[in-house]
This record gives sequence, C-alpha cells and structure tokens, in this order.
Amino acid sequence: MVPVAVLGALLFVRLSLGGGVPGASGPLVLGVGTELSPYTVSQAIALPLGSVEYWGQGYIVGGRYDDFTAPFYNDWGVSVADDPNETNLVNCLQVKLEDDGGRSTWGLLSHPENLGRLIRFKGFRDTYGNYPSFEGINVADISQVLVGGNSLQFVDQESSVSESNGVVVVLITRSNGTGAASAQMQVSGSATPNVDFSFIASATNVVFADGETSYGFELAVVDDLELEGPETVTLDLVNLIGADPGPYLQYALTIEDNDAVPTPPVLQTIESKTVFLGADLLFAVMATETDGDPVTLTASNLPPGAVFTASGATGLFAWSNAAPAGTSVVTFYAEDEDGVDAQAVNIEVSDQQITFTVMAANLSAQSSECETVQGPPSERIFRALAPDIVAMQEWNVTNAGGYRAFVDANFGTGFSYYVENESACAMPNGIISRWPIIASGEWQDTQLSNRDFAWATIDIPGSVDLHVVSVHLKADATSADIDKRELQTRALTNYLAQLPGDDYIVVAGDFNIHSTSEACYQILSTTLNDDHKPVDRVGDRDTNIPRNERYDYIFPNDRLNALHATCTVAGVSFPEGLVFLDSQWSPPPSPVLAGDSTAPGIQHLAVMKAFTITAEASPGPSIDPVADRSILLGGTLTVPLAATSGDGSPISLTLSNQPAGTVFTATAGIGSLIWSNASPLGSYTVTVHAANAAGATQQLFVIRVDALTTVLDVGGYFLYQTNGYRDYLFAQPTLVPPGGYLVVSRASDQAAFEAYWGVTLGANVTFVNSGNDLPQLNGDEVFWLAGPDNTILDGPTPIPMGVGKAIVRGATGEPSTLALSWQETSETNATPGSGAVLSGTGGLVLTEISDASGTGNYIYEFVEIVYDVIPGPTDPDGDGDGMDDAWELANFGTVTSAWFTSDTDLDGFMDGHEYLAGTSPTNPLSYLSFDAIHEQAAGGFDLLWLGVSGRSYRVVFSPQSDSGYLPVQTNIPAALPLTSVQILMVATNQTGFYRIELE
Repeated sequence: MVPVAVLGALLFVRLSLGGGVPGASGPLVLGVGTELSPYTVSQAIALPLGSVEYWGQGYIVGGRYDDFTAPFYNDWGVSVADDPNETNLVNCLQVKLEDDGGRSTWGLLSHPENLGRLIRFKGFRDTYGNYPSFEGINVADISQVLVGGNSLQFVDQESSVSESNGVVVVLITRSNGTGAASAQMQVSGSATPNVDFSFIASATNVVFADGETSYGFELAVVDDLELEGPETVTLDLVNLIGADPGPYLQYALTIEDNDAVPTPPVLQTIESKTVFLGADLLFAVMATETDGDPVTLTASNLPPGAVFTASGATGLFAWSNAAPAGTSVVTFYAEDEDGVDAQAVNIEVSDQQITFTVMAANLSAQSSECETVQGPPSERIFRALAPDIVAMQEWNVTNAGGYRAFVDANFGTGFSYYVENESACAMPNGIISRWPIIASGEWQDTQLSNRDFAWATIDIPGSVDLHVVSVHLKADATSADIDKRELQTRALTNYLAQLPGDDYIVVAGDFNIHSTSEACYQILSTTLNDDHKPVDRVGDRDTNIPRNERYDYIFPNDRLNALHATCTVAGVSFPEGLVFLDSQWSPPPSPVLAGDSTAPGIQHLAVMKAFTITAEASPGPSIDPVADRSILLGGTLTVPLAATSGDGSPISLTLSNQPAGTVFTATAGIGSLIWSNASPLGSYTVTVHAANAAGATQQLFVIRVDALTTVLDVGGYFLYQTNGYRDYLFAQPTLVPPGGYLVVSRASDQAAFEAYWGVTLGANVTFVNSGNDLPQLNGDEVFWLAGPDNTILDGPTPIPMGVGKAIVRGATGEPSTLALSWQETSETNATPGSGAVLSGTGGLVLTEISDASGTGNYIYEFVEIVYDVIPGPTDPDGDGDGMDDAWELANFGTVTSAWFTSDTDLDGFMDGHEYLAGTSPTNPLSYLSFDAIHEQAAGGFDLLWLGVSGRSYRVVFSPQSDSGYLPVQTNIPAALPLTSVQILMVATNQTGFYRIELE
C-alpha cells in the first residue's frame, strides 16, 4: 500500500437483479472521451465549447437538425442520440459532416440505410445552427460500431464458473427486432455435454420472432467428483438467417474444477504451558500451509483475560496477570477451505510465589583506617537474619578457608559469592547469593583506590535475572567529599545504563549520604527507587551506630520495586524493610547475642528489604535487545539477531513484517537481516519472533530509511568518557559531510595536530578542539556517543584504552559493544581522518581512539567518528516534497511551484496523490475515478476506469459515503487503457457507495 491513500471519486450504484438485457441498442456506457472509451451523447452535450477534440458515440436518429424521417433533405450533418428511437432535438448532438468524404459516406440523403446505426466520431465541441455539435470531422475520424439493421451476437465473449456454482445464463441479442431471424449454435470444447454440463437440445436452434431482441437459456454445470482441472465450453453462432453478424459470435465458458484433494493446514505442535499466578504468558501458535490456501487461526475456551490474535498462519496467545490458579484446556484451530486441524493445549496457572530478601551489610569491625574484618558479631547477625542476597562492604575475612568457608558457615554450602580483588588498604565490596551467580565483575571507581563497584548477575527463579551492585561511596561531609560522591554516582549510573532495562536491578551498600539534598542522592533516586525506607522497631531510619545518619540504602529499579514485600523477622513484620538493632529485641533472634549490633569497631547496622516474585518453571527464549536502526536511501544495513533458550531446547528464530528487498537468514537462535539498496523512504516496524518448546517471545524494532543529506549537524550531540568521567557537548553548528569524519582532539589546534600525526586532514574531516575536556587517556577508558536526547547512538566501546595504544574498529557495521569488532594496536599506527571501512548504516559511528605517547603530547589524543553514509544514487526527490523532481519538471516546469498537498488543477485531488496515481496534475479532467458503469443482464455490473501502467488498485464498498468501507476486490493490476472489475450483486435493489483506491 502506498504511504498515502489515493482515493478516486465516489460512485453511487443502484441496481436491481433481473432487469432488462442490454444489447447493441441498449443504453450506452459512459466514457472518458477516448476512441476506446468515447463520450455518450449526453456527456458530449455537457462539454464546454473549445478546440480540444474528443471521441463520442451515438445512434444516427436523423439528418441535420430535426430531420427525423425520410426523405432526408441533405448530407450536411446527422443528428445522433443515446437512444436509437430519440426524436427530441434537445437530446441530440449535431455531427457536422465535411466535404472531404464524410458527407457522401454518412449523409442520410445519400444513404438513408444509415438511420439507426451506432457510430463513433471525433471532433471539438461547438454549435451548429445554434444546436450542440461536434465539428472537425473527416473520413478517418468516424466509424460504424454496430450495424443497426438486424445484428446478432452474444452479450458476453467469455466467463468462468466454479463447478459448484450450478447454472450459467447465456444471452444472445439482436440490435433490431424487426422481422424473424435465426442461427445455429455449435458446441465444442474440452468439457463433455451431459457429463460436465447440460442444456436443452432446442437451445442449439436460436430463433427470434418479429419484435424479439433477446434470447437466453440456462447452461447447467455438473458438480462431479472427478479431479479433471479446468474445462471449456465453446459456443459459436453460425448459419445466420435474417440477421447481420455482430462482433461477438463466439462465447467461451471455463468450468473451474472444485475437486482438488483436500489438504487442510497443519498446526505445529504446542507443548503444555505453565505460568505462575500473576505472571504473564506469551507463546506463538503457527500452522503450516499445505497448498497455499489462506489459513485462519482461531482459539476456543480462552481463560478470562487471555487474548489470541492471528494474522494468516501465525498467531499469538497472550495472558497478562494470569489468574486464577488451576488448569485450562484451550483448543487452537487452523482452517482453510480444505478443512480444519485442531490441537488442545493444557495451560496450568500455579500459585507458587517466592519472597526473597536483599541486605546491605557494612558490618565489619574496624580497628584502624586500613584494618577491617568480619568478626563473630557480624557472622551471628547473618545467621539470624538469613538474607538470601547480601551486598557486602569491607569484606575482609581471617578465618581458615577464606571466603568460601565464611560463606559456607554463615549462609550455606549452596550459596554463591563474588568479591573484588583489592590489596592496599583493602575494603573490598562483594555479593553473596542463595542462587547461582552467572556473571560478575567490578566497575572502576576512579575516586577511591581501595575499592570499586562490585556487581553480579544472579539467576533467581523465573525468566528475569537480578543484577546486584555492591557500593561503598566516599565518607565524610566536606564539600570535596560530597563532590566525589556525586562523581561516583554519575559513573555508577552510566555503568547501570549498560544493563538490560527490563531485568531486575538493585544497588545496595554504604552510601555515606548525609542529606537527601546531596546531588548523589538526587541522581540515585531519579535512576533508582527509594520509595520504601526501612526502619527499626521504633521507626528510626538511621543506620549508623550513633543513630544520627542514614548511610545504608537498598535502591531497586522500578521493576523490582513494584514487587516490594513486607520483611518479616522472628514473627515481626516490617512493611517498609528492616534496620536491625539487637537491643530492641528481647531476646534477639538466635544466635545473635546482646550487643552484637554495636560490638567494638562496628559502625553500621544491617539493612534489609524483601521482594516477592513469581517463578516460571520453563522460561521461553529470550531475544537479545535490538535497537532501532536508520539507513540512508540506497545504503546497506545489517542487523544481527540472536535469542537464547531458558531451558536449553532448540530455538526457532523468525521475522514478520520485514521490508521488501530484505534477506533474513537464521540458524537455531542466531540470524541476521540484510537490506541492500534500501528503499523506499519511510519507517518499517519489524517483529522478531523466538519460539521453543517452552514458549515464544517477540520484540519490535524500527528501520527508518532516510533521504540522502548533504551534511549532518551534530550540534547538541554528546561524547562521553568513563574512568575519569568526562562529557563533551558539540557546539552548533558542527557539520559532518556524508561519509566524512569528525576528529575530536584533546587540546591542540588543527595545524599542530596534523604536524604531530603527519597527516593533512581532508575536506571531508571536521576537526574539533575539545579544550582539554576529552579524551583524557590514562588507561581503561570507555567511550560512547549520544544524541541530543542522550539516547546512545554508538558504544560503549568494549576495549578499555591502554597507555600508548590505539583501538580501531574493523568495519562500521560491526557491533560497537563487541570486543571482536575492535583491534588494539600501537598509537604509532593511528590514522586520524582516514581509513574507516564504511558499511552504510546511515549513522554516526565510533571508529578510532588513540593515545599520544611522549612527554607533553597528551594534547594530541583523539577520538574519531564517521558519518557512515556510502555515496548512493542521487536523491530523485531533491526538494523532499514526496514527488520525483523529474515528474515535477515534466508537469510544472519547475520543482518549486507545487508540493505534495497542493492542487494545481483544482480538481479536488492533491498533486502528490496525482503523482502516485499517475494522473495529470494540470488537467482537471484527469484524476483517479470510475469512468463508466456497465450493467450486466445476468445481474451485477462492471466498474471501469483508466488504468496507469505500473499501478495496482483495489475497490471498496460501504452502504454510507463517509465510513465503514470494506474491500470488494484487491490487488487489481492496471489494464490499458481501461481497467475493470466485475461486481456481483447479492441482493435485489442493493445500494451503496463504491470507491477506487491505489495500492
């Protein structure tokens, strides 16, 4: 379908079944003034006077003016009308005959036998003796269409019928009912009489009595059970007596066989499903088309709240917040004209739920600044509160067996743990988990040297993973300390942005925040959630031992915060979470001893929150996030796609709604979408489907094809650096040409930069001196590029920078976050402003980052960015108004005088719509509309319009003119010069509106 619906004029149709049979002397078909579609007389009379010549058609009803009966008094002209019996001069058009031959051929004085003949003529609209006329006629511009004396013919030349449709009415007409006439009808063809069809034997003798103009009979089609393919019946009129032969002396009927072997579609196997109470269930239902027939998917006995949607042979079952607990049996059906395949599927809703706790624990005893250790008091608190997950701070141990023995003794042998590696004055962070830690590591904290941000990804029950980050921010309350906490938090949130946004995330630990007005707290509470604030048994939120500061926090993301639950310890409930102080319990929970919370050297209290999740026994596949993409017109785009299986079963990876011209390939759960020479302009929403035995998931992403541009203004874009957090805002305007480079130098001017690197930057390179903002390369730096709305456009880079090193991207189409996409080399091999291998992604791409070794040479460090546009075809629509420039020049003489929504010829159709439809924007008579309606004697009618090569149409119907249109026939290819569609009436006196649209 074209982006904008191009609508033709509305045509109101009122027909009655069983009406008269139109013959050669019946009502004429409305035309458009061409030789193949001439105007009727009434249309020609309505034309304005002018010099443009048109074709018309009508019956000769008399000589010049009102000379309707013989003898006729001259050959100077003839009166023509739409009715061969017309005698009212008001309804006649004068066809003026010239001296060059027309008079002697068509004038009634010389040829009175022409009276009643149907002729086609050409001329311009004028007046002749004060009567409407066509003039300019010559012998080459007039022709007899049908002899009016006694011409006999079939009404239709050909038709087709299904074997199951019963009866076909065959009609024969003659143009004049005077006298008797007859003919013989010969029957031939591949269909066998009295086996495939039958009719009365007398039908082969066609006899017209005096006054009769129509003859009809029924041909009965036999619905047998033989597989025989299409067969034909051919009828020929021969041995005409008393009648002239008309143009249609043969009629061919094709009988379509309806006895193909029934091959209903086949539903792909659907395994039983389990979903936990309150969780969501989503899986695909797919059928295999066996013979190309359209397939309809349906479902019965859906549970309340469940929805099943289908398009063709693919459907999707979706149930949000599944309830109540129990088992439902849903039946799915795949049906086409050959039959139905059904499959019953058990769907169990389990009421199993899991509540788990997360603790922030800086419970070490500190004897001096660099001497901290987890002692017996903290160990007893861990055993008493039994947290499921702990974010540990200052996690040093002295027990035999180290960390593994510590975890085994205080949590259990099945617990997992991760602790960062620190040496000097070590205050390491770590994570302890009841469930497996499937990934872990540390993010560098540039403000402190004895600890970093420890993180772990935990495989908690269900299909959603939990990411835990243990932090210990800078202590004390000086302005320098507050500033450092702000820098730590900004770096932390940048790290968090790399985590999947639809997973659970919690950041917990000792934040040393003295006031919620601190920038540190404001940043965290914007990114994460502090809605629920834990308290002790008397409602105090303070977590330090003097009980005058709230230092320790548990920050979940919004998705996890929505699952917040009451924390219960020793039968006491804490709806907002727990701050544990043993002196408030009598006795304290075992094995805690009185005074453990405030034992010598301990400076913080344990803080704990609870969350309730629903588990899933067999998670479906997970699709790796797919970002929206943009590509310039004519460019090449590659989109890598991947999915992982939660239960190890094989994955089927498929796409739907992929743009025409794209190629998708997939093996198991790995695939790619490639689009070469991307066109046309527009946005395309693609759906990725991943299915396995456990279920199905889907993900949408958008591909936008943009017009080629001359330059890109990156003013307002951001370049970021972590590890020594830096950001740089590009000034406006900062222009980059297509395929050109943006080189950001740390602190040098362009001449000095070129001299150092031994290069001359080309005209396609935009050089930017950041003024010592970035890059600042001291080792382990990561970079990424973001748009004005801070949406990440490229990066973060996966290879931390090394001193004296450069990293170079293999090709712009390779994923920026994949280490294999980059190569590390010596800075001496850096090539600023050249060397990028373009893939045509159409966006800004990080391609090279380099240190600059040597004393004082840090000012030449640089980041290189490429505007990844491969030179493509010249934009056919240079002014961007949706109409090709060549078409505008041909029709308007300029590309600036019209635009898509203008209407140059004031015919009610926008110029852009005329461009799409192929009609003339400067001719008010040229637009997409129905040009004629031809009533069929056997019921129904034909709609006709001027087709334009390369276009496709559809016809829609509505009982009302302003809404509710439904397709009648679609994908109608253009036929030249007239395109038509046959409308079969389904009820007598059916009324309504038909509309022609461009597809």
